[in-house]
Amino acid sequence: MHQIWGCGVQGLASLPQAGSSFRSLDMLAISGILALNVSDRDFLLEFLSANAITVVHLSRLGEEWVLWALEEFGFITSSDSVSTGSSIMPQKKNPDPMELVRGKSGRVIGGLVTLLIVCKGLPHAYNRDLQEDEEPVFDSVRAILGMLEVSAEFAMNITFSRERIQKSLPAGFPGATTLADYLVKKVKVGLRWSHVKDVFGGLKMNGYCRMISRHIEF
Repeated sequence: MHQIWGCGVQGLASLPQAGSSFRSLDMLAISGILALNVSDRDFLLEFLSANAITVVHLSRLGEEWVLWALEEFGFITSSDSVSTGSSIMPQKKNPDPMELVRGKSGRVIGGLVTLLIVCKGLPHAYNRDLQEDEEPVFDSVRAILGMLEVSAEFAMNITFSRERIQKSLPAGFPGATTLADYLVKKVKVGLRWSHVKDVFGGLKMNGYCRMISRHIEF
């Protein structure tokens, strides 16, 4: 266990017999002295910041999965154990867990903002404002633990539709970049020329950029 010596950390100043702290460290085999956190809560701000960054990524993941589950996309299908139906449309199958994850992220981000605002105007001494540090921290921990658990459970209960994903690929002409590289390397045209609108416009109209069914040898 990592042990920290907290002697002298108080509301006004350090102890007058400061040298005794270092002697006590040696006697008790303690690894270090606690940094003075009387007038700030940087360690909690860093903790809340890490949580906020984590839930931003979880929210983005939730947004994509909710989008991919729509009928218009159909890229994923979630099992009944992690889905709910509609109150009036029995055919609906909603990825509610990830919608909740997406929404819950605001609480964690809000907790960071709350403590930042508490700390931003404090003088360099202890103030009762700092009693507001506990609620956002504990709420953040509860929220992120639930979000991680729900996200992991949802991820283990979805099925990707390879057919729907492959069918959607040609629409955006993802092979255009590969074709541009081919023109540069094999035909020896400049890269800027190979992106000229009318050149790729003609190729696009004729479907030559659909590299799903066409392979170019470099």
